[in-house]
Amino acid sequence: MSKRDVLRHFGLNRLGHYNGATFKKAVSEVVDAIRDNEMLAIVGDPGVGKSTVFREAVRELTFNPDTAPTFIYVNDWFRERMTIANIMNAILEDLKVDNIRHCMEARSRQTVKALGEATGVHYSRRSGRIEQTRQVSVVIEQGHRLHLNTLIALKELREATFAGRDRLCSVILLGHQDMKTKMMKRDEIALRTEFLMLDEDHGWMTLDERVRYIEAVYGKAVTPEARKRIALRKRTPLEIQHYLQTKMRSDMLAGYDVIDKDAVEETIQEKYEALGVSYNAIANEAKMSKTTVSNVFKGKAEHLVPDVMKALENLEVKQITKTIKQAEAV
Repeated sequence: MSKRDVLRHFGLNRLGHYNGATFKKAVSEVVDAIRDNEMLAIVGDPGVGKSTVFREAVRELTFNPDTAPTFIYVNDWFRERMTIANIMNAILEDLKVDNIRHCMEARSRQTVKALGEATGVHYSRRSGRIEQTRQVSVVIEQGHRLHLNTLIALKELREATFAGRDRLCSVILLGHQDMKTKMMKRDEIALRTEFLMLDEDHGWMTLDERVRYIEAVYGKAVTPEARKRIALRKRTPLEIQHYLQTKMRSDMLAGYDVIDKDAVEETIQEKYEALGVSYNAIANEAKMSKTTVSNVFKGKAEHLVPDVMKALENLEVKQITKTIKQAEAV
């Protein structure tokens, strides 16, 4: 049974495309950063949509081949931590530079020259300024793996001057929160980097947006009530996709052709009412204050819903275990 067979069973030829307001805004920020030769860090948890946002920005920028930037992707999967030498090697190889220098000083000069020539830096008699006719963007995924010194060297490489022009390329880093924490330790890099934060605290994939995401991607295959339940339980697009792929496959085998609220796990409110436990018990299990637990149930701390749900599940296991022991004692 293929993935396509499952989708067709639920009335879908393929998954839809989400293009909400916050998604468009994030894409626009990436596009602007590349056009302005900025250093941009896209920060978020795994599966939150960093690569999706970046790919959409690339799609917009490469729509016209004549003005499309040159993207240099730096991926060194065989090393635990990339160095500035690895990054310069990737730039030189992608720009088809022969005889890469072994001496780091010579290689640095070689890289700056290659970037300057690739971007068409020249003096314009018409405007009387140093201009750049093309753009180059250096893209590094797993940016949190970079050492702080490598990040600083990367910043300096971007700001190097060729033929009177600095900021020869844009640098796009994709990584986890650790990357931002690392970069904020040094003003020389923190103040020269734009941060695109993909988390709920910054308005990314809030509860309402997760509901809209499920509607856009899965359409009528998931009922409105089920969308809300799933959005309460799953925080990122990847978690939602993984859950629904598994759920649709199992429900198809069970003979269902739509995902409704009865097919989705209970919400925290429903589980709370079913268990009959107190806020104090939940707070102790979740290791948070009673006030925080209360705020979760009032919808004021949606990002903590998974933590409270986990605490409720643990309390449920304890109740079942206690019941079994009591039955065995009798």
